[in-house]
Amino acid sequence: MMKADSDASSVMLSSAELDAIGLHTRRSPSRMKRGDIEEWRLDGIIFRSEDDWVLWLNGEMYTPKDLPQDLEIINVAPDHMDVKLKNQADDKTRRIVLNQKLSLYR
Repeated sequence: MMKADSDASSVMLSSAELDAIGLHTRRSPSRMKRGDIEEWRLDGIIFRSEDDWVLWLNGEMYTPKDLPQDLEIINVAPDHMDVKLKNQADDKTRRIVLNQKLSLYR
């Protein structure tokens, strides 16, 4: 019998489970293009450290090596992320918390 590790920092979910909770990892051809996304929604975070995390924005999965095209991710924490829009005159850092929708273009 295998002993359960109480310090586990990640959870494994099947594709069916991800579909059921809305955290799809499939890529769409029009992935996160500027102007197409009016609001950004932080659907989930798996946080291991400041440089080792997985997050879902508007149902799309991102990692430190696979980042959104239009957002500069400043910081990721267990319950929120701080972002800036890339290539915009507005240099304001904004915080998105889990399950929050935020319009970055207004």
